[in-house]
Amino acid sequence: MKKVIYSLGLALLLLIAGKASAELVCYQWSIFPFERFKLNILSHSLLTESDEEAKFRHPQQLVFSVHGKVVGDCGGDTVRPVVGTLISTTPVGQPFEARLGLENFNTTGGSGGQFCKDVEMSCSAGKEPGFHPPIWNCFSQNKFPVEHPPSQLILVKESEDPRCSLFEDGTDRGAVGAAGEGSGPAGGLK
Repeated sequence: MKKVIYSLGLALLLLIAGKASAELVCYQWSIFPFERFKLNILSHSLLTESDEEAKFRHPQQLVFSVHGKVVGDCGGDTVRPVVGTLISTTPVGQPFEARLGLENFNTTGGSGGQFCKDVEMSCSAGKEPGFHPPIWNCFSQNKFPVEHPPSQLILVKESEDPRCSLFEDGTDRGAVGAAGEGSGPAGGLK
């Protein structure tokens, strides 16, 4: 009963603090600077129980669901879906080493798969305090399979970066995103 009250209390605290609502963030990928990861991060649930935390002296942990998109992944203004999981300790983001796992999907089919493949990414938060971390240190690979060099996801201001809200609908929008600046067909194998 005590464990249930404790878990319900934390869940209520998260709701009151606003952490249970979805938060939108946008990151630029350091090795492919034309690309943006626009993520919707939603507090999901506790990942530990009070008994195990006390017994093993582990910090309380939370898990967050991550859904969103990557812009420019297959070149130009392409948009691909992204899913993932974020794990953090409480208080949220402390200590700073939160973990983020992402996978984006090449949805073009057909010949698109010849130059653009799904990408898996594993990241840890940088040492800067705050949630959502201003920098994620990442390792990634595509399904060619090619490992990318170590990289970073760097938080950008969505209101100042038009690539964060871009949606690929087949309409040519000119200067918003120039073809070939991404990591797709003209920017190298993804």
